[in-house]
Amino acid sequence: MRAANALTQRFAREHPADAARVLEPFPAEMATALLQALGPALAARVLEHMLQGPAADCMARLPANEAATVLGKMSPAAAARVLRITGKRLSDGLLGLSPAPVRRAIQQRLRYPKRSVGALMRPDVLLLRDELTVSDAIKRLESADERAVACELYVVNGERRLAGVLGATDLFATDRRESVRSLMSRDVPTLSTQATLAAVESLPAWSRLRTLPVTDAEQLVVGVLHYRDVQEALATQQDARRDQDVAGSLHLAEQGWIGLAALLELILDALLRGTRQP
Repeated sequence: MRAANALTQRFAREHPADAARVLEPFPAEMATALLQALGPALAARVLEHMLQGPAADCMARLPANEAATVLGKMSPAAAARVLRITGKRLSDGLLGLSPAPVRRAIQQRLRYPKRSVGALMRPDVLLLRDELTVSDAIKRLESADERAVACELYVVNGERRLAGVLGATDLFATDRRESVRSLMSRDVPTLSTQATLAAVESLPAWSRLRTLPVTDAEQLVVGVLHYRDVQEALATQQDARRDQDVAGSLHLAEQGWIGLAALLELILDALLRGTRQP
């Protein structure tokens, strides 16, 4: 049993998307048992790749504190996708058990429509005042939470409205007495929180920028959208439309996972029966 558990852990760690697809057709009780055996971090990775329905069923069967821990280890966007269909009572309960930063990040995404820029954007973003010197900007950059530092640095004016953009490397390649205003490019397209991901996927700006700023109705910067996040979200959306005949659609034979899928089922059965193998 120990060897089987080790193999299951490795499978989930190295191929979380495949593990998710293997688990989806199983009864929720069995899938939940394996997720518990994986531990919160790996369970979160697998749940991020599962369709919302099966993922929500598993979340509902986990003990509340354990479910909240798993939720906190998921990306906020993935967590919001699952909570949208768990029901308000469970959703509110799990958010109430979550640390404040996790709760705020997920709630921010739940405020916006599904598959919208607002639901996927990252609200933690480092903004630089245009009057800062390069030296001061570098200090801000070095002291900032790494989660707030995007590929591009966005500059705002005295009214906190978007003024321009520059690359982080630009700061280190110029005179530190210069102002940020003198370095920034003013050609910056912005995204609305209400725009759909499908509408922004093919914007020409993605050819030169890996992130784009998101603004609210008052043109204040409220977050950034990463192109990689858009691609992953749209890929997940396409996966959700796949044929419900999982065995046929997953092409497990081509991927060489048929034997491992059978092993997972045996492990799940053993976990539920509480048996132990030498």
